[in-house]
Formats: sequence, C-alpha cells, structure tokens
Amino acid sequence: MRAHNPLELAALVHQKFVFIHPFVDGNGRVARLLMNLILLRFGYPITIIPPILRLEYIAALEKAHRSTDDFIQFIIARETETLRELLRLLGHSLEETGVTTLSEGADQILQLLQVHPGWRVPNLAEALQKSRPTVERHLRELRNAGRVEFRGAPKNGGYFAK
Repeated sequence: MRAHNPLELAALVHQKFVFIHPFVDGNGRVARLLMNLILLRFGYPITIIPPILRLEYIAALEKAHRSTDDFIQFIIARETETLRELLRLLGHSLEETGVTTLSEGADQILQLLQVHPGWRVPNLAEALQKSRPTVERHLRELRNAGRVEFRGAPKNGGYFAK
C-alpha cells in the first residue's frame, strides 16, 4: 500500500467515509471531523471549508467517484488558505515563511497567463474546463502570492503573470 502525506491521507479518509455513508444524517460533518482529527494529529491546523465553497466542495466529491485528484487538491488548497489566514491574523504571510507552493489549479492558470497574457476569467475557465468561481479562487491565490496582477479597466482589462 502506498504511503500518503498527511493532507492526502486526510482528504482520502474524508472522501471514503462520505462514500460509505454509514449514517442517515451527518456523514459530511463526521467526515470533516475525521479529516481534521488526522490533520491535527500530524500538526496541521483544521481545514476550513467556507459555505461559499460548498458547491465546489460537493462537485469535487462527486468527481472523486472517478478520480480523487481534484478532491485532494481542493483539500490542500483549503488547508493552504487556512494557513494563510492564520498567518495573516498573526501579522505574517505564507511567503515570509519561505513557503510558496501553489495549488495545481493556480499553477495551471499561471502557465496559461504566461502564454496568453491579458486573459480574463471566462477565457481561463473555458481553457481549464473549470467553473468561474474556481478560477476566481485560484486567481485570488495567485494575487495573494504576488504572482499575477490585473491590468486595465474592469470591463476590458486582464490578468498578467508577474
């Protein structure tokens, strides 16, 4: 059996528990609790999945019937955002700690913007076959990391890699 890093393990335990669906109600809550217990055991803070990302969370879980990759990346991105928020509250940034990892989606967007500077959210969403909210979340991640910037007016400007 393949050894998993703690984030992968936590995401997979969460996904497997939801798929088993042992209870009439509360399976998602228990799955998130198990995921966070694993993360805490390995020294990570709990992962927060805000209500605004509920549809993306459910979509990633649905895709996990075919492949767990997107769900694992979703959980890693949520953990990264949680760490960023905790550091921000303490007056630091993730970049100050020397950690500059990007989610897979953010990395894909950065590569696209290097080839197609000035693209907007609809262009990126179509090219990546992702929803606009997902692309906007990855762009927010890239802006927070100082890797992209929006240039021009809101109606006709676009994103550029730095």
